[in-house]
This record gives sequence, C-alpha cells and structure tokens, in this order.
Amino acid sequence: MRCWVNTISRDHVQAGVAGGFTRNVEFAVCVEAPIGPLIEELSFIKDKRRWGYVFRFGLFEIACRDFELIKAAMRAAI
Repeated sequence: MRCWVNTISRDHVQAGVAGGFTRNVEFAVCVEAPIGPLIEELSFIKDKRRWGYVFRFGLFEIACRDFELIKAAMRAAI
C-alpha cells in the first residue's frame, strides 16, 4: 500500500526546528496508479507530450476535478 496526500488546510504552519513553514496534510491509504490514462484529462498538464515537467517544482495546487480523477484512480484497486 502507498500513501496519498490530501491537503486539509490552506494555512501555513511552522514546522521543524529550522523554522520553515508547511501546510497541514492528512494521509490516506491508496495504491499507485498509472498516469498514462489520466494525462489527457488533467487540466494542470498543459503540454501533454511533456507531462512530467509540471511535477519538477514540488507541491502545487490542482483543480478539484483533477483531484477527484487522481483520487478515483488511486483508490480503484483497493
């Protein structure tokens, strides 16, 4: 089983001894899902041929519809 991240707060909180900031998150049980079938449907992937580029920058906000598509794919095999 894998873990999937679901943001539960848009507010930043102080984390760690270095004084950095992060968001509160909650983890849910899920499995890996292939991205291939989702690429054409995900709105945050602007260049479908270079779909991996957007992931190079770490965390980023996605539309609710994209979130639901990914969530459904990752929970389909559970």
